[in-house]
Amino acid sequence: MILKAWLKVTSAALLLAIAAPGVAQEAGDAAIDFAADTLTYADDSDVVTASGDVRLVRDGNRVLADRVIWNRKSGEVRAEGNVKIVNPGGDTAYGDSVVLTDTLKDGMVDNLLLVLADGARLAARKGTLQDEVATLEQAAYSPCPVTGDGCGTARRPSWQITAVRIVNDPKRKRLTFRQARLELFGVPLFVIPKLTVRTGDDGGPGFLMPSIEYTPTNGLELSTPYYIRFSDNRDLLVTPHIYTSALPVIEGEYRALTVDGAYRFGGSATDARPRISSGAAAQGGRGTRDFRGYIDASGRFQLSPLWSIKGSIRRATDRTYLRRYDLSYEDKLRSTVSAERIDANSYLSITGWAVQTLRANDPQGANPVALPEIDYRRRLTDPLLGGRVDLQLNTLALVRSRGQNTQRGFAGARWDLRRITKLGQEVLLTAFARGDIYNSQKNALTTTALYRGEPGWQGRGIAALAAGATLHLIEPLDSRSMRHR
Repeated sequence: MILKAWLKVTSAALLLAIAAPGVAQEAGDAAIDFAADTLTYADDSDVVTASGDVRLVRDGNRVLADRVIWNRKSGEVRAEGNVKIVNPGGDTAYGDSVVLTDTLKDGMVDNLLLVLADGARLAARKGTLQDEVATLEQAAYSPCPVTGDGCGTARRPSWQITAVRIVNDPKRKRLTFRQARLELFGVPLFVIPKLTVRTGDDGGPGFLMPSIEYTPTNGLELSTPYYIRFSDNRDLLVTPHIYTSALPVIEGEYRALTVDGAYRFGGSATDARPRISSGAAAQGGRGTRDFRGYIDASGRFQLSPLWSIKGSIRRATDRTYLRRYDLSYEDKLRSTVSAERIDANSYLSITGWAVQTLRANDPQGANPVALPEIDYRRRLTDPLLGGRVDLQLNTLALVRSRGQNTQRGFAGARWDLRRITKLGQEVLLTAFARGDIYNSQKNALTTTALYRGEPGWQGRGIAALAAGATLHLIEPLDSRSMRHR
């Protein structure tokens, strides 16, 4: 006797927990939950067949398909038509035909497409799933998302890694390649016998996604970052850049987070092409290579609830290094150091900075060094009238080895008083005063005459008083509105 139970569900896809005797089955410690348009059960063969927008859920593993056949005796679950398998980590597997166990973790998939949680994808003719670990045979990998975004079309990415076998372990968050080959625009480049790539964003030692670019200056560029995680608050990223038309460049960045603050130290370096002196050339010598590099470091530390320090340094060995390797197209590099003190009513900043010019015809000595720039502000309460007083002191010195030197300072004070009269008038009173002092030397070295100013010491002062009043008129209520109230 065959017992058929047909169940119609609404478009909201009501989730069913099959609980009738002979139909519900406990798979381990958890039951498989169904959602489907129609459901058929054959009690003689103990087979459950679900059709139409079928959804199976167990322990966070989900299976979606047009049709699912579940053999309760053998524990086999066969899914057909638009099959989609999602594990608890968010990785999604697509296939034409999938055979799973009733744990929904183990099975085989034909024509497998595996999309990782970060958007990367793997495709294979055949794949097996065992305890959420996917093993793909004759597979290809690309970090490009399935929709295609800057990596070519979704069906044909601009670059990919093919391998005889790829193993995706979501628990360890690693992809392991056997006999891998890197392909660019469908052209095989070189073979990597064994390769391991990290997935996810929680960090761990290993190679990150390689990057391939092309520029007329450097030719084809291959970058293969290697990430090292020393602890939860310290890591290092080392990236070699290999070019077809230039010598390789090594780039690195070290980051650390401490109790008092954070800092990072980065940079890159290479050897320049051989520079042969006239004497070496006459003797048939090869000359020597020149070191070229760039440093970029910064940090900030909170020394106390009131005091903090921060700084950065950016320097290059020469003016064309950053542009030569397409690292940056800035024309100046600025390095700074600063100390700050902040409380409820005052602010103090002591800052110094220097600039390295990267312009071709700009003398380095014409760029200033600020030592120091000091800014102090304080807010006080007027003890006599109850107003507010704001004070500010500021000074700056700019020093050049081949240009005009300047020093300036000013002091300012402002008093504000706000009162409301008995008639509802708002009265504002303001007093302001400021004095400036200015000094300059070597004014003739400034090429723009308008910016030279007068040499020696100069001064000026300004004072101002202001008063304002605002009257707020209130419309009286008429007798009708009074009656309504």
